[in-house]
Amino acid sequence: MGNQQKKIIPIKEAWKGTMTPRERFNNQMHGKPVDRSFHMEFGYWDENYTVWEAFAKNGIKEEWQANQAFSFDRIEGVWGNTWLEPYFEQKEIARQGNKIIIQNHNGVTAEVFEAGHSATIPHYTKSSIATPDDWLKV
Repeated sequence: MGNQQKKIIPIKEAWKGTMTPRERFNNQMHGKPVDRSFHMEFGYWDENYTVWEAFAKNGIKEEWQANQAFSFDRIEGVWGNTWLEPYFEQKEIARQGNKIIIQNHNGVTAEVFEAGHSATIPHYTKSSIATPDDWLKV
C-alpha cells in the first residue's frame, strides 16, 4: 500500500466488528476467538481491472485500490525478499497448443496459458528443489 496517491471511495460497506483488523488477524491465525472472520482478498487477475465494471467505473487499477473500494480489513507488513536470489532465468521451454511450458524466476517448471489468459493458476510440474542435493546446485 505504499504508492497510494488518492483515497478510493468505498463501493461496499465494511463488515461490522468489535476488534481491530490487527487483533482479528492475529487471533484468527493463532486459533483464538474473533468477532468475525478477517475480510481480505489475495489479489486480482490483470483482466479484472478492465473487465469488471466496478473497477473501470471507479478508476481502480491496483490491488490496494480494490481493497479500499471493497472495504476489506486493512493488512500491512514489512516485506523483504524471502525467495531464492539471484533469481533463475525466466524462460520458455516449449509450447503445447495454447499452453506454454516455462521455467519461472524460482526455477519451477509450469504450464501457463498464452498471453491474455492470466485468469488461471499455473500448473506446476517440476520443482527447482526436490532433494537435499538440489540445495547444493541451487
